[in-house]
Amino acid sequence: MGDYISELPDDVVSYILSFLTLRDAVRARLLSRRWRYLPYCRTVLRLDALNVFGNEGYNRVSHRSKFVRLVDQFLDTLRDQILRVLVLHFGLDNEYSSHIDSWILRAVTMGIKELDLGCQLNLSSCCTSWISHLTTLHMFGVRMNHNDMVFIFSSALNLTSLSLEHCCYPRIKCLKVELVGLKKLLIDDILLDIKLNCPNLEVFECIGQLSNLTLAHLPFLRQAKVFPISRRDGGSSIFAELIRFAPHLKALSFFVRPLVIQPLPLTARISKSCLKQLDLLMLVPYGFDLFGITYFINACPSLEILRLKLRPLTFTRQSPQKEYPDCHHQLKEVAIDTYSQKYNLVELVLYLLRNAVALEKMVIACSDKEKLTTLLQNVNSSAELIIRHNH
Repeated sequence: MGDYISELPDDVVSYILSFLTLRDAVRARLLSRRWRYLPYCRTVLRLDALNVFGNEGYNRVSHRSKFVRLVDQFLDTLRDQILRVLVLHFGLDNEYSSHIDSWILRAVTMGIKELDLGCQLNLSSCCTSWISHLTTLHMFGVRMNHNDMVFIFSSALNLTSLSLEHCCYPRIKCLKVELVGLKKLLIDDILLDIKLNCPNLEVFECIGQLSNLTLAHLPFLRQAKVFPISRRDGGSSIFAELIRFAPHLKALSFFVRPLVIQPLPLTARISKSCLKQLDLLMLVPYGFDLFGITYFINACPSLEILRLKLRPLTFTRQSPQKEYPDCHHQLKEVAIDTYSQKYNLVELVLYLLRNAVALEKMVIACSDKEKLTTLLQNVNSSAELIIRHNH
């Protein structure tokens, strides 16, 4: 069998080797001088427990040294290699920062522009000279302080996509992001304040205990996902900030904790929002009147799709004072995923059916389909009403 393999062209052998774990690939390359420096035929290099050892359970402290040794051996076999993406996910700490630096620098010489780094080290322990070469950077669990963040935003001038997940150690009170070329930003962490000045940003996601969001003009922002969990005003002021400074925003997923939903500031109510789709995730106290979310709907005159995702809270709060605004002329689709009497949704549903004059379809998932059908059977609306049983 060995003779048959030896007769295969180099590109075929290289293709076969690419399906082996990194450990087995190193062993196979050592069998033949001809095979040792065959190019790695993939442009994405994944360095994790599964691809190095063939077993995700090998991501333990006791396997760190072996992991580093195998990666070093494998990279030594690469010659004139072209790579596009490097993925490094393993529980390596500061002790191995020099190895991580050398791997990334080696990958940069091979042409990588995208780095996905998930390790347990402090960013300050690396030399990070490689960061200016990247266009896409995703970091998970890499500990960064305020100075590390400042370094990234002053050095990574070529970044078009940045993702930071659980990286703020210690907790960073204020994060100021200024990257002219950045088009996509994802932050999943506990932050008190974000100041965002990225004029070419197209996609923005922020999930965490965000208390304040300050924006410069974002003329190209089309999609946003913002979960201001710690806001006491139900998120009204942050919603208003998005409407005001992202005039061409088309799709927004927004977290609302409606302890008391406050009316939007006047600046939001007079802004011309182009929002087409609004997804509201809400933690709702028992018996709370959801009519207050009309503040959000009324700020979006071009809205076509509204989706409500409701999750229960165990305490009650005072309901907001009701206001009955003009009709909604663009809203075409509404989806409510959890209808329950404890959410006091009847009035909101009736309001939408009567005032959304362009409404084409409303889909409601509820536990008592028969009772809700009876409540809504006499409503004068041309919309298709679909009531589904929620198991």
